[in-house]
Amino acid sequence: MANNVVTVGMIGCGGFQRYRLGNLFKVKEAKVVALVDPDTEQIQKTIEAYPQLADCPVFEDYRQMLKGVKPDAVMIATPHTQHADQIVDSFEAGAHVCCEKPLVTTVKDAHRVIEARDKAGKVGLVSYQRHYQPEYRYIREKIQNGEAGKVQFVSAIQEQGWLKATSGTWRQKLSLSGGGQLNDSASHLLDVILWVTGLQAR
Repeated sequence: MANNVVTVGMIGCGGFQRYRLGNLFKVKEAKVVALVDPDTEQIQKTIEAYPQLADCPVFEDYRQMLKGVKPDAVMIATPHTQHADQIVDSFEAGAHVCCEKPLVTTVKDAHRVIEARDKAGKVGLVSYQRHYQPEYRYIREKIQNGEAGKVQFVSAIQEQGWLKATSGTWRQKLSLSGGGQLNDSASHLLDVILWVTGLQAR
C-alpha cells in the first residue's frame, strides 16, 4: 500500500455494491481499481452512477482481476453461494476481504475461509453494520460489563416482507442463495443476538 492508499477491487457490481461505492468514495485512503461482474449491464449502471470509474479496469471474472490488478483489498457483493471461492481466492492472492453477508452457506466453507484467512495473514470482515451502530454497541457494553446481569432469555423480532420483496430474484434460487430469509437478511438478526450477548450458536 503506497502512500497509505488502499487499492480496492469490487467483486460484484449490483445495486447494493453501488450503494457501498458511495460510502467507499468518502474514504480518502481508498482507491477503487477494478470492477468485476459477468453482467455488463451492472457494470454500465455502476459507471453511470459513478462517472469517475469510467477508466477503471473491468472484468467478467474476478480471478482475472486478482491476477492482473493485484488489489490490496476486495469488497464482495455477489450471490451467497459464490462467496467462499471468491474469498479464498482473494486471500490466496494477498488481498484483504470485506464480504457481504452471509459470509458462506455451509460449515465446511466457513472452515475453508478461516483457514485461508489465517494462512494469508490478512483481514477478513463480514458486513454486519450493527457492530458499529451506537445502540447495539451500548447493549453489548451493558451485557459484557455485567450491568445487565446474566443473559437468560433473548427475544427478537424481524418484520420484513422478504418473500415478496425478493420474488423473482436470485435470492430465492437455492443454488445461488444457499437458503431462504434466515440465510439472507435474518442473518443480521442472528449476528446481533450472538454479538451483543456473547453467546455462541451450537
